[in-house]
Amino acid sequence: MAMQRSIEPSVHYDRITDAWRYIFGDNFHFGYFKDPKMGLNQATDALVDALADLGEFSNESTVLDVGCGIGNPAFHLHEKYGCRITGISTSQRGIEIAKMSSEEKGISHNVAFQIADGTKNGFGAQSFDIVWVLESSHLMEKERLFSECHRVLKKGGQLLLCDLMLKKRPGIAEHFDYLARLKLAYPLGYLSMKKAFGRGKNETFDYYAAKARRVGFIGVEQIDVSDEVLPTLEHWRANMSTHRDAILKTFTPKQISDFIAASNLLEDFFRNGIHGYGLLKAVKP
Repeated sequence: MAMQRSIEPSVHYDRITDAWRYIFGDNFHFGYFKDPKMGLNQATDALVDALADLGEFSNESTVLDVGCGIGNPAFHLHEKYGCRITGISTSQRGIEIAKMSSEEKGISHNVAFQIADGTKNGFGAQSFDIVWVLESSHLMEKERLFSECHRVLKKGGQLLLCDLMLKKRPGIAEHFDYLARLKLAYPLGYLSMKKAFGRGKNETFDYYAAKARRVGFIGVEQIDVSDEVLPTLEHWRANMSTHRDAILKTFTPKQISDFIAASNLLEDFFRNGIHGYGLLKAVKP
């Protein structure tokens, strides 16, 4: 079972990475729209900045980027702070693109990438000043992830994380009633979420904080930025239309329909207070 959990995200992201570059832009994550008029690439960089503002970076900082995508958040952090970054992912295709970009930028000695699992990364204890987990935690078992982050951090090191989270966990009766209504209102979206975004498990804001404290972190801080990231979904759908011909080189029409339906359903989750988006900081004592 452990092997299946580590390999499955790789299969999904290897398959969709090239098409996602047209949908998501430079970064494979939500944007932080401080101004509704911001473009998507500007907003995704702003999310990186919003999370980084919770930490303490310098040109001497060593950073582990867990779930590094195709590397752009790492490049942004290195350019802004001069820190040294090691990005890890289970996606072979994502790592290939990230390595190529790092070499083209001439910074591969400071920003490196490799295949590794965030819950068992293989690095020595107390190796990093900062562990950066941008929108990948939903793919991993949370306590194993937090334990591994805690292990590789130096004393006083910081965990910086952001992801989709649940705003509330409905009771059993409410849960099944809501699912029934969703199947009627969004039959395609309900069936397409995992096909579009991959298999993962969202947890509540409180759950994340509790797991961080459980493995030994202190100084846990959380910020709800749900309203600021919501406009991202509209931009993704627009890109699906604008770049449809290019996306069809690797996606089928059904995959495009699945993604649009899943985006509509996710927006419904946001607007009904089921899902949200959170930033988290925690410190290793």
